[in-house]
Amino acid sequence: MNDWNFRRAAVLLGMLAGLAACDSGDLVSMTEEAPLDRAAVVANRGDRTLTLIPFADSVGVRSVPLGSEGEVAGVAVRGDRAAVPLGAAGVGLVDLRGGTLQRVVRLPDGAVARGAAFLHDTVLAIASPSAGAVFFINPFRVTAPRAVATGGSPEVVQEWGGRLFVLAPTSGNGRLVMLDSTLAPAVVELGAPNPRAVVTRGALAYVLNAGDPGRGNGSVSVVNIATHREIGIVQGFGESPEAMALSPRGELYVAVPTRGVLVYDLTGTFVRGLESPIGSASMAPASRVAMDPAGFIYTLHRGSCTAPGLLVRLDPSGAPASSARTGVCPIAVEFTSLPRR
Repeated sequence: MNDWNFRRAAVLLGMLAGLAACDSGDLVSMTEEAPLDRAAVVANRGDRTLTLIPFADSVGVRSVPLGSEGEVAGVAVRGDRAAVPLGAAGVGLVDLRGGTLQRVVRLPDGAVARGAAFLHDTVLAIASPSAGAVFFINPFRVTAPRAVATGGSPEVVQEWGGRLFVLAPTSGNGRLVMLDSTLAPAVVELGAPNPRAVVTRGALAYVLNAGDPGRGNGSVSVVNIATHREIGIVQGFGESPEAMALSPRGELYVAVPTRGVLVYDLTGTFVRGLESPIGSASMAPASRVAMDPAGFIYTLHRGSCTAPGLLVRLDPSGAPASSARTGVCPIAVEFTSLPRR
């Protein structure tokens, strides 16, 4: 029998109540009617693995070892390929269907790899804070990377609508760097420090800022993509928020590891604020939040980082609906559809 087991929501809630150590061995089917090729890919820092979680209950969860070099910093996926930034070691390229680390690509002059995003099938962007640049490589060929300087210390790179959005903390406030097909940087100086995540909706980009440590001044910058200007800042996101996802309803889900998940409606109100975050009563706070292509919201729980964590799918009310066990100390999740062969 494979690792997927069906459980009712009451069983899941009981499992989550003891999540402090993230040591539950039970799994709940992620989706009962998902296509066989849909999967979640979780990067785990603690045991240096990727966890491949198929959404079909007839397919088992798989763990992909990432070797002994570097520090796992995230994951990007495209079809059956994954790219894993490994810090000073470079970026690992993984065959998800075969479950193997194919090779590690070194960056020039010892540059550190922190963020990754596929621009399309044959172009992978790597954010390097030590180089102050984004490197572009072809994951299928051994060629010299091309560098585009961004300034600051770029750590996050995301692709939205064929454009790259790069978050680069500086010695003061952060900056958002946008790269279109010409790769000419368009720099937006943000009004808050330590940008952590970015999403887009229509003509606007929303940047999550962690703020200053200990000050509880997490915020979201609103950026006009066309004019390259910050047009507003929304306050009230607490102490060092780490991740953000945008629901189809136009709500920002923001993971604040010390509190839980906040929900902010882009019309201008908090649906779940600091006093009533998702997960405050029934589970350990989420360290990451993400949305799959079908619009479902997921939270990632790393717990003590000494035992497996959990990936939890939320129902429309924000309650846990299903879950799957990950590797040790999960730090990032992406979703993909594995091409049939």
